[in-house]
Amino acid sequence: MTIGVLREGDDENRVVLLPEHVPFLVKKNLSVLVEKDAGKASYARDQEYTDAGATVQTRANILKEAGILLSINPPEEDEIPSGKVLVSILGPLTNKEMVQKLAKSGVTSFSLAMIGTMVLHRDGAGMGIKGGNLAIILGAIAFGGVVGGVIARRIKMTAMPQLVSFFNATGGAASALVALIEFSNPDNQSSLVTLLGLVIGSIAFSGSMIAYGKLNGNNKYGLFVGIEKLQNAFHIVCC
Repeated sequence: MTIGVLREGDDENRVVLLPEHVPFLVKKNLSVLVEKDAGKASYARDQEYTDAGATVQTRANILKEAGILLSINPPEEDEIPSGKVLVSILGPLTNKEMVQKLAKSGVTSFSLAMIGTMVLHRDGAGMGIKGGNLAIILGAIAFGGVVGGVIARRIKMTAMPQLVSFFNATGGAASALVALIEFSNPDNQSSLVTLLGLVIGSIAFSGSMIAYGKLNGNNKYGLFVGIEKLQNAFHIVCC
């Protein structure tokens, strides 16, 4: 997997990756491409990146060759080829239009804070996530982003509420499955939190699937009615 470091604009003195960080990625069998003069404003010379194990390239080559693009400030949406992963300070809640444009163009994007967990995570022995596992995680994120983007672009606008309910259900199912797996982890010291994750994830999954059934017209034959009654009873008991 290849990571590309893009040069910031003239009004930005920072660089998303310094030379001393490159060996950490190289040790995980990741190739690092750095745009020419990317670290100039941060007093990081191209030769320092080369000595650390990176390859200095032009912006056009990086956009073409790198699967993951790193940048503090997001580049123009039209500049990023489809199928790439962009890691940047996106501000998805305040810059929603840009994030939507990236999704429509087939670009998977997420904030620097999210990638920080994967890069900086350490276990009890002080070891980070192995390069193979990190590649699998990033590959799965990219694959899911592309599949979700294709589905969202092909779905009819009238069926969009059903799609949102289905996507919410998958999120709930994922949360419940993670919690279920954690129960068998001998190092798990937060059983209560794990239990809450399982319960909340299950509620989100069942509730979203019931909503999907109603929106799609499946409930007119009584589908999901039994599950809906059980969920309502659970809500009454808990609340």
